[in-house]
Amino acid sequence: MQRDFQNGLKQTIVHLEYCEAERYIYAAFTDFQSLPVLKEACEAALRIIREKGCTKILSDNSGMLGGKDFGYDYILTEFAPKAISYGLKYFAYVTPPAIGNPQTVKKLEVTFPPELEFMLFDTAEEARKWLLSR
Repeated sequence: MQRDFQNGLKQTIVHLEYCEAERYIYAAFTDFQSLPVLKEACEAALRIIREKGCTKILSDNSGMLGGKDFGYDYILTEFAPKAISYGLKYFAYVTPPAIGNPQTVKKLEVTFPPELEFMLFDTAEEARKWLLSR
């Protein structure tokens, strides 16, 4: 299952894919994000977690230029609790380029509940290897 989410300019800013063989969700964020698109992509990810019994997600922010800071409250208060209740256990987060806000990413790391193992990575390949070892 693959799905692309576009902004108002018809540019794909989120690519969501369920990797069936390896049983994880790959979410790639590119360009500048918007809260409506982020929420739509998160709702699709929640459906996959619930329907497939998926316990792992890889959030690849290496192509993101900005605009996701506003979404952290949504991720922490709405997405994460639902995802955990549906069975999510591992969250691999590929950090955005240096222009991103490292303080906000650090906030996520210490704010997620302990039942969700959250790790930061520099590359999607490192994140994937970690997920597959779980």
